[in-house]
Amino acid sequence: MIRHHVLMTFADDVDAAVAATTIIEALSALPAQIPEIKRYEMGADLGLGEGTADMALIADFDSVSGYEAYSKHPAHLKIIADVVRPNLGTLIRCQIEM
Repeated sequence: MIRHHVLMTFADDVDAAVAATTIIEALSALPAQIPEIKRYEMGADLGLGEGTADMALIADFDSVSGYEAYSKHPAHLKIIADVVRPNLGTLIRCQIEM
């Protein structure tokens, strides 16, 4: 299994709560469109400490090819371009094998 981690920090001029809600709503539609997604969880940071990201996402795939299908899927790319990038300050990704 491949686990995909994403940490997002939003741009300084962006309302983090609004951005997280908007991004979560958009990304939540992807599991119905991309069958390779086996688990898809995301949420806004709870603000329990300093130096944290604003939002996190974890996604599981059966294989590298499943992850690649997701990463290149037109619906995913559209959300990244139209919803994520306009709000983004920094983005950190990491994929690990489980």
